[in-house]
Amino acid sequence: MKNLSNIGANLHQAIKYNSNNNAVYVEEKMYTYEELYLRATAVKKAILNFVSPSEDFIGILCDRSINVYAGILGTLFSKHAYLPLNPANPINKLKNMIVLSECKTIILGEECANIFQELSTIKTSLTLICPNPGKKLKELKSRNTHHTFVFPNQFPVSDIFPKKLIEENSAAYLMFTSGSTGDPKGILVSHKNLISYCNYTIKKYKFDKNDRISQIFDITFDLSVHDIILTFLAGACLYVIPKRLIMSPGMFIYKHKITVWFSVPSVAMFMDRIKVLEKNSLPSLRYSLFCGEGLPCSTAEKWQLAATNSVVENLYGPTEATIAFMSYRWSPNSKNQCINGLVSIGKPFDRMEIKLISDGKEGANGELYVSGDQVVQGYFKNDKLTKDKFVYLSKSSKKIWYKTGDLAKKLDNNNYAFLGRVDDQLQIRGYRVEMQEIDKIIRDAVGHQMAISIPILSKENNGIVEDIIAFVEKNDKNLSENDIISFCKSMLADYQVPSKVYFIKSMPLNDNGKIDKKALSVMNDNETSNIITENNLSSEKIKTKCSLCLKSLKEDKAMNGIGLLKILNHEGNNDYICHVCLRGF
Repeated sequence: MKNLSNIGANLHQAIKYNSNNNAVYVEEKMYTYEELYLRATAVKKAILNFVSPSEDFIGILCDRSINVYAGILGTLFSKHAYLPLNPANPINKLKNMIVLSECKTIILGEECANIFQELSTIKTSLTLICPNPGKKLKELKSRNTHHTFVFPNQFPVSDIFPKKLIEENSAAYLMFTSGSTGDPKGILVSHKNLISYCNYTIKKYKFDKNDRISQIFDITFDLSVHDIILTFLAGACLYVIPKRLIMSPGMFIYKHKITVWFSVPSVAMFMDRIKVLEKNSLPSLRYSLFCGEGLPCSTAEKWQLAATNSVVENLYGPTEATIAFMSYRWSPNSKNQCINGLVSIGKPFDRMEIKLISDGKEGANGELYVSGDQVVQGYFKNDKLTKDKFVYLSKSSKKIWYKTGDLAKKLDNNNYAFLGRVDDQLQIRGYRVEMQEIDKIIRDAVGHQMAISIPILSKENNGIVEDIIAFVEKNDKNLSENDIISFCKSMLADYQVPSKVYFIKSMPLNDNGKIDKKALSVMNDNETSNIITENNLSSEKIKTKCSLCLKSLKEDKAMNGIGLLKILNHEGNNDYICHVCLRGF
C-alpha cells in the first residue's frame, strides 16, 4: 500500500475496493464492507445535511454495536473529527467533555438511549443522529423537544460532498484522559499524527484481507484507533469482543480463528492466572500485540507458548504521541533484556526521536522525552499544561518535545527499558490514571483533606496496579464506606473508583509532614487472596450463582474442590466464576 495522505479518503477507497469482504463481526452478527459502507455513507450524508461545516467534533455515543464503526467512518468521510463518549462514564464527566469540546452533534445508538436521557438536561441544544432508532429513542425524541433528533427517514438520499478542506493539522479525533486537577485533559490528534502512525504500522505488520483482527478496547481508549483504522485500511475483518469476555477471551480467539490480537497486558495476566494459557491453545494468532501498561516477562513467555505461531510484541506510547511510538519483539533471548521483570519497550518508530533527560541533561537514564510527526501540538484549550509538558530543549530549536513523565533506561543493544513513573500517574487496566484526581473526589466526598487513595500492586506481576483503596481519617460527618464509594462512582470512571475504604483515627505522616503512603500500604498487606477455595468458601459471603453460566455455586463446591475465582465487577461488587467456566476459557 502506498503512503496515506488523507485518512477519510483512504478509508473510503479501501472500503469500496473490498465491498464483498467481511468487515465487522459485532453482537454475534457479521457485516460486509458493502453493508458498512452504506451505513457509514448514510451517517455522512446526515452530518453534511444537518451539521455546519464550522463544527469541529461529532460525538460518538454508541456501545459495541455497528453504530460505533458507521459513526466513526461517517464522521471521517464528512471531514469532521470524532469525539468518543464512553456510556460507562459518569454523566457529569460526559457533560464536561461535550461542553469543553463545544460538540453540538452526537451519533446516538439505540443501546445508549438510557444514558442520553440522563445527559439530556445539558443546556446545549444538541443534534442527535440516530442510525437505528427503536422504541427507546422514539420515546426520547417525544420527551426532549429542545434537542433535534435525526432519524433515517430524514437522511438525504442523494450523495453530498463535504466542502471542508483537510490539512495536515486538521483534527482526526479528540480524546480525554485523566487529569490531576480533576478535570479531563483533551488530546487532539491530527491527520498528520494519525497518518504517520498508520504509514509506519502498515509497512511493519502488513495486515491483509485474510486477517481477523480483535477489537477489545473501548473507543475512548486510543488503542482502539489502531484496531479500527488499520483493519479497514487493510480490508481485513474486525472482531469485536463482547463485554462479558473481555477479561477471558481465549475461547473467542480460538472459535473465530483470530489472527491479530491487541490488548493491555492485564488481559493476558488474567488468563495466565486462571490457567488457560496452555501450550498451542491459540494457534491461529500470527501477531500478538500488547500496550497500555508494563508487560511482565513471565506473561509474554506464557503467551508465546500458547500462541506458538505468533509474533509477540510490546508497544509503548502515551496518547499524546498517537497510540504508540516504540516497540519490542519478544524472542527466546528476551529474558536477558527484561528490567524489573518487565519486557523492554524497544526502539522508536521511524520519524520519531527520543531523549532521556535527568536534571536537565541528556543521558542513559531519565525521563523519556519524545519528538516527531506523531506528537500532538498540545492539550486542547489548556495552554498552561501545554507549556509545562510540551517543551523546547534549546532556545534556538523549533523542535517540540513531549515530556512523557515515564522513567526509562537505555540498554546495551540500543533498546530501552521502562522504569516507572516520575509522578503519581499510573496505568490501571491500561487506562492512564492520576491518583491526585481520585484523591480530590474522595476529599470532596468526606469534606476534609485527610483522605487519600493508594494503588494496590500485584506481587506476582512486577508491580502492576491491580486495585485502588482509600484511607479516610474519621470525622464527625459520619459517612459510611458505601456513601463515599457511591459519590466516587458518580464522579469517576469505574477503573478509578476505590474498591474499599478504610477509616482510621489519625493519618500517618512522614518527616515532611506529608501523608505517609508507605505506612498506609503496609496496613493493607494482610489482604486475603482473591482465590476462594473450599477451605474458606464457607466464610465468604458469595452470590448463589456463577456470574457467567448462572449455575449454582453450591454445585461447584462439590466438584473436586478446584475452587472459585473472585473478581471485581464494574459496579464495585464481587462476582464469582465457577471452575467449569474457567476451564471453558
